[in-house]
Amino acid sequence: MGLDIWDVDSNVARIYEQYGFDVGDPPGTAAIAVAALGPRCIRYVPDLSSRARLARIESEWRIYLRADTPSSEQGYLIGHELGELLYREHQHEPDFEEACNRFGAALCAPRPAVVSALGSLGHRIARLAVAFACSQTLIELRIPEVTGEPRAVVSRGKVWVRGEPYAPFASESVIRAHAVKPGPGVRRRTIRDAAHRVVLSASENARVSA
Repeated sequence: MGLDIWDVDSNVARIYEQYGFDVGDPPGTAAIAVAALGPRCIRYVPDLSSRARLARIESEWRIYLRADTPSSEQGYLIGHELGELLYREHQHEPDFEEACNRFGAALCAPRPAVVSALGSLGHRIARLAVAFACSQTLIELRIPEVTGEPRAVVSRGKVWVRGEPYAPFASESVIRAHAVKPGPGVRRRTIRDAAHRVVLSASENARVSA
């Protein structure tokens, strides 16, 4: 039976178990990469054309990161490239990159660890981002993947939607309208570590009435 690239949490749990890590206490994706690929697998280069790249050099797989990549993005990018390696037999599928995106985020913040952190820290996004050594955007998207809470993240160039279906998030045009002026049932807040990026979620009243 082939690997299901959308069964992200199971795939992440399998990788953690394979290399002796605890999904409730993530070590960071760099440690996972070193365990999987060897101590020299991560390289930082100043002139990389993309933020990260996976390459095979003779018998070794290496992950290259641009030298100026913020520390809050490095773990996710390493996770994404590990996803490209794990899912390489699916690389011609249309949603391959999105599957790797979700794998990278889940490798940074596995489901059991997110559940535990929400229990101890609540929805304090800045603290959660520090705890998982990742960006606030990653956490804002990972929480609804774990809890099912409907949520959208809106930037100038892209809209991400996660969680259960929610009428106010039915189309990009409607979501962008809510990002400017939230309508009934929608709560808006700003992501503080990224410019021009906001989060939309179901308001408290909407959740109670549901």
